[in-house]
Amino acid sequence: MKNLFPIIFNKKINKENNYNQIINKLNKKSINFAYILLPILAYTIIIFIAFQKKENTSYYNGLPVNYVYSSYVYDTSTPNKAVAISKYVFIAKINNILRTDYFNPTEVKKFIFKKTIYHPYTVYDVDVIYNLKGELVNDVELTHFGGINKDKKSYTFDASNNGFKFLNDGEYYIVLASTFYYNDSLIIIGPNEDSLIPLGNIDDDVMNDILNNKEVDTKYNYIVNKINEYKLAIKNEELPRDNSSILDDLLNKTSKYDVNYKN
Repeated sequence: MKNLFPIIFNKKINKENNYNQIINKLNKKSINFAYILLPILAYTIIIFIAFQKKENTSYYNGLPVNYVYSSYVYDTSTPNKAVAISKYVFIAKINNILRTDYFNPTEVKKFIFKKTIYHPYTVYDVDVIYNLKGELVNDVELTHFGGINKDKKSYTFDASNNGFKFLNDGEYYIVLASTFYYNDSLIIIGPNEDSLIPLGNIDDDVMNDILNNKEVDTKYNYIVNKINEYKLAIKNEELPRDNSSILDDLLNKTSKYDVNYKN
């Protein structure tokens, strides 16, 4: 797979600077430190130039929150397009956070000081309630970018997810995922609004009735309609006109939670 090297700059940059000015600044070494993401993000299709928020005034659990801004390689603006680039689409129930994993260690330097920075990925214990696309086992680990940083002094999240922090324990979601490059688990591959569709905290028996096409109270119509929308989208996928290795990996790399996985 072709290596892709997005760059994150940890420095305040004037909004009026255009792309060429940023490149010129890099050439002149006017930015104190930068680090390069490894190819892992190609598997999450997060291909972006991201800047830390200029004003770090957001807090979560008493700790400051850093945001990165991202744009995505593929258009996921409709369910038909989003499911097309997803290896797996399933209805999940979130049990709890298992841990935070840290990837992409990079040493940054300012003056005489050095520090190793990692990207946090929160790992959840998830029950696969119903496979819409692909065939996963019942109990899986689901990885999502963002979480508490390795030094436990701050959090990092994707700003494009509109204030999202963590998935809610006990709630149902429609999840669009692919295989995580590092450990063959599952990773959410796009912006939350297209890859994590909340269905709420409902009774397990009600969800079972919905999935078995039984009649339920009209107050659950949103859930019924949303599930049917994604079932239909899978039947009418809109694949991008792209034959790159990134797309091949997204669609062909098998997760260790796939019933057909062979190590």
